[in-house]
Amino acid sequence: SWGTAVIYYNIVVKDMEGNILYENDFSEGNLDGWTLERGGNWTVKDGMMAQTNRSMYGKLALLEGQNFGMNYIIELDAIKDSGDEGFLIGFNAQDTKNFAWFNIGGWGNSQHAVEQTLSGEKTFIKGEPGSLTTGKTYKVRIEVRDGGMVRTLLDNTVVVDKAIMPNEQKLYLASNISDESGRLYVKVVNPYAEKQTTRFNMKSGKLTGTGKLHMLTSGSMYDENTMAQPMKVA
Repeated sequence: SWGTAVIYYNIVVKDMEGNILYENDFSEGNLDGWTLERGGNWTVKDGMMAQTNRSMYGKLALLEGQNFGMNYIIELDAIKDSGDEGFLIGFNAQDTKNFAWFNIGGWGNSQHAVEQTLSGEKTFIKGEPGSLTTGKTYKVRIEVRDGGMVRTLLDNTVVVDKAIMPNEQKLYLASNISDESGRLYVKVVNPYAEKQTTRFNMKSGKLTGTGKLHMLTSGSMYDENTMAQPMKVA
């Protein structure tokens, strides 16, 4: 949560066919299996999980030891108990520096959005205007699909439907050979702020001549060239 006391319950993770991968009704009255690495006052009572300190900012409880693969759905009920903002529902969490979250009622309770943090750097993906009512129960659903597609819903209404960057892949590569000239073209994309060291292994062919390097950069991993802005990545 961010500056808000929140309550979560009926937490379920399932695959796209509806098979249950994880669920917790907190009937045992504890947070076993959850790691509270970023702090917060997390408690369990009456089958509900709550973060009660509204002075905490960006606090997450991470579910440890669970791998739901590349296709899964998160569903839960959420209540804003008090505070200035709303819910932060995390997903695709690799660690505390690599994750995404559905920020509901953020920016002073004025917007719902998806944000992603990679290597500790947070990026706004997409959002829509919206607010939360204190004390009301909301139905939250997050659909994660292979290829990075994320679809978030609040009370069965789609808020964001957009691709995000996968956490585990550091470099992206595409290549082709020109039939006319015989030239090999290799495109490598590093979407992160940190430099990456890599090696090319040409096991299936022999290269001759001298290659040329062309480097393009931009301020964000989500930038792309368009007809309106053809030099945004240049």
